[in-house]
Amino acid sequence: MASLAIPAGASCLGKAIGAVTLADGRTVRGFLAEPIATHGADDITSHGSWPAALAAIP
Repeated sequence: MASLAIPAGASCLGKAIGAVTLADGRTVRGFLAEPIATHGADDITSHGSWPAALAAIP
């Protein structure tokens, strides 16, 4: 399994590593969060990946 890092400064409450089914039908390991854990968070979906979202920070 590839290494997954929890974002710096993130609380672990309401979050876990688990199975995520992608649009193409593959199941991969990913970072999961309960809806309450995303309150006030930015949606990074348009960046395509966590590294791309980090690279977009000015």
